Amino acid sequence: MASDCVRAVDGFRAHRTAKELALYRQAKLTVHQDQMLENCGYPYILEEFRFHITLTGRIVDEPERDLAMAAAAKQCKDFIGKPLVINEVVICRKPSPDQAMRVVRRVPFGRV
Repeated sequence: MASDCVRAVDGFRAHRTAKELALYRQAKLTVHQDQMLENCGYPYILEEFRFHITLTGRIVDEPERDLAMAAAAKQCKDFIGKPLVINEVVICRKPSPDQAMRVVRRVPFGRV
């Protein structure tokens, strides 16, 4: 489902600037990730994608990391290990690089 969504809306995305491409390439991408970056604008999609949620800034202190992990585990205890129900697709837009994404449209499954 995720792959179909990515491919269906690819024509609507803005192309990466040379500066943005260079920033991604600082991460020493694999050949496949670099191809994804060139073709799709992001190196970590489709089979390269790993679900993640950014909850904090960079944490380098191990005790602080342990506290953050414990807090996240406590908040997510009712969801961990249970099936995830997906009942809609949400289309978002990021007006500019320094602004947060905004919801453009929510499309519940079963409706057009």
